[in-house]
Amino acid sequence: MMKPTNTNKRSRDDSDELYVESESGFLGGANIDGIDLDEGLRRFNYDAPTYAGILRSYATYTRPLLDAMQKCLADGNYAEYAINAHGIKGSSFGIGADGAGLGAEYLEHAAKAGKTDTLTAENEAFAKSIKDLLDAIENALDVHERGKTSVKEKAREPDPAVLLELLEACRLYDAGRVESAMEKLESYEYERGNDLISRLREQADSMNYGEIARGGF
Repeated sequence: MMKPTNTNKRSRDDSDELYVESESGFLGGANIDGIDLDEGLRRFNYDAPTYAGILRSYATYTRPLLDAMQKCLADGNYAEYAINAHGIKGSSFGIGADGAGLGAEYLEHAAKAGKTDTLTAENEAFAKSIKDLLDAIENALDVHERGKTSVKEKAREPDPAVLLELLEACRLYDAGRVESAMEKLESYEYERGNDLISRLREQADSMNYGEIARGGF
């Protein structure tokens, strides 16, 4: 799978409202043990909505990888175990969760080296630490979402121009532009088309960009 890219090069000093989510900071000043949120924001060019969306995707789609690692360990499939650990490693480093990334890297190397005793001894503790991290991410995002009080503007239907922006971003596999387009689409309450936006959000969160690019709307 291609890794998502963020080609919208921005500076923290720009006046674009994306950079300042609130006076109290990213996610209302939340602190998530195990993630350097300032570093994560920097890696996504201080684009708070994009980074929040990536955190949500990470929390959702890392759990199946942990389950797959456990199954691979039970089945003795160490090559597949290494592949799943590699996936967690890359996504963890990407969001600023370097501790999780290093832990996954350690297990990946152990699997490739056939160090089964290490995997048996370390996998359970690693999985628990990652699940705790995922719970903390989801909790911070959910608390922040519940705290939003803005009322959406009304529109007849989703803007075709923005849908085309989303289509092009998915074709390029550009996570930053995908999230930017989704933020625009989700800023309205539609007379018709709300179900479409919900479906696109599910596909975007699962990074199922190919489905959207094939004209899933």
